[in-house]
Amino acid sequence: MPFTPFHAGLGIAAKALAPATVSLQAFTLTQITMDIEPGVQMLRDAEPLHGWTHTFPGALVVGVGTFALWRLVQGRRIYRWTVPQISSASLAISVLLGAWSHVALDAFIHHDMVSSRELLGLAQQAVQPHGFAEALCVGAALAGVLTLAYRWRREGIAKVWREIADNLARAPRWFTREK
Repeated sequence: MPFTPFHAGLGIAAKALAPATVSLQAFTLTQITMDIEPGVQMLRDAEPLHGWTHTFPGALVVGVGTFALWRLVQGRRIYRWTVPQISSASLAISVLLGAWSHVALDAFIHHDMVSSRELLGLAQQAVQPHGFAEALCVGAALAGVLTLAYRWRREGIAKVWREIADNLARAPRWFTREK
């Protein structure tokens, strides 16, 4: 499932559990970078779809690359969005959580992830249908949204939406630093 929005459900749940520590944006960027390899493989009509990036060491490499990419663009305006400044600790936690949860989730549903399935103790279990992972992610997202709504209540939710609206209302720019 390259570039699926479903993986973000785990990020929403993680954000709800540790709102000051987890960056949902960095988590989601990591999900996208994780699926570059399978996306290229699909375009090439090649097998296996999930190669070295979908192992835990490979995901660590992708996470480090995503960390570096974030640091390169943070504080810059990319069209209508300013990439926020995030502490190194929060960024590292967010990208590693994103990369490793991606491998773990995909290991349940993709037969070509043999080494990751073995490492997780899933080698003898049947590969689950995509609907299994999608339901898990939607459930995690729902639990995360409800938890965040409870934590933030009306004032916090309004603040988040105001920040998003203010960011989108500013003039579009390409890679300029925001002051």
